[in-house]
Amino acid sequence: MAEVELGLDTQLEQLAQAAAELGFNGYCVSISAGATLTHPERFMRCSDPAWISAYHSLQLHHRDPVMYAARRSPHSFNWKNRSRSIAQLPEQAVVLHEAGEFGYRNGLTMPFHRPLFGLGVLSLTTDVEDFEIADCPQAKLREIRERMIRLIETVEEHWAETRPEPPQLSFREMECLQWAALGKSSCETAFILGLSDGTVRFHLERSKRKLAAKNKPQAIVKALAHGLIVA
Repeated sequence: MAEVELGLDTQLEQLAQAAAELGFNGYCVSISAGATLTHPERFMRCSDPAWISAYHSLQLHHRDPVMYAARRSPHSFNWKNRSRSIAQLPEQAVVLHEAGEFGYRNGLTMPFHRPLFGLGVLSLTTDVEDFEIADCPQAKLREIRERMIRLIETVEEHWAETRPEPPQLSFREMECLQWAALGKSSCETAFILGLSDGTVRFHLERSKRKLAAKNKPQAIVKALAHGLIVA
């Protein structure tokens, strides 16, 4: 873990340096695994740890307009502390106000949508409200984007190495779950596989128990997360 942290720290320093060359004086990084029902993994780093502490203690993540916009679109966007374009609700404006208290008054956010609903978000920030992000060289922004992608890959590789072994499903159990993931009912799956409806239900029930899933949709999500079936 120490080597992983050292590698991440180095990558974050390089990312911060590249951002500083453009005039940004802060950054926030958030990376989350998509399979939250199986692995609620999250990596968060910020140039000011006090902001992360306030962000969580005030429960701002539930109403953060920047993260909301990042989840909805894969495109980069600009925001300002007083912007009405992303803070459309009063509780969202509170988040931007709090961010402004920490010097985050203007920023560029880059979303990185990952497989199975995962998400990486990089926000480059500055305390200069009239800072013109449009003037930033595109080549430098591409470099920062590439650095963020490498950082995400490093975090995801570490998660993959430290995850527990996936449950052992039989071939039939995976087969039945696969057809369920494609929207087939137990009756339709039985017809496709040449089995009885009761046999298909039996395999689905066993797979739910092995995956510690409460229902079929959750079993499908967990099986996808473990790579036992494909979307």
